[in-house]
Amino acid sequence: MRFVGLFFIFFATPIFAETPVEDLIATTTNTSACQKTIKFALKTNLVVNVSGEYYCGSALTQGSYIVVDLHHTDESAPTTWMGSSLVGYYGIRQTDGLIVEWDVAAEKPGKEVFRPAKQLLRQKPSPD
Repeated sequence: MRFVGLFFIFFATPIFAETPVEDLIATTTNTSACQKTIKFALKTNLVVNVSGEYYCGSALTQGSYIVVDLHHTDESAPTTWMGSSLVGYYGIRQTDGLIVEWDVAAEKPGKEVFRPAKQLLRQKPSPD
């Protein structure tokens, strides 16, 4: 039993060391859903080669998801520029923080775009 505990601590630590605590807990508020979506956008460079900031326009609950509309400001755009700042709609599953592209027309989850690291520890070991 002692070996199993040491094995877990040794091999699980890198996952937790690289994963912020807020990514390991459920998402239950609109604010935390927005923050996780912005963090995902920054990590994956959803908007490239443009200076500016991400922000969420609104958030609403759809079943087990919080759906946010993610926007990006473009600091280099002229002040007379007219257009949309919408990057996309994303659903954050409240139970585990899974992020999906949200299908607005069908009002349901679309393609999975980010799975929290804690999921790695729940996977069954390979039979090898």
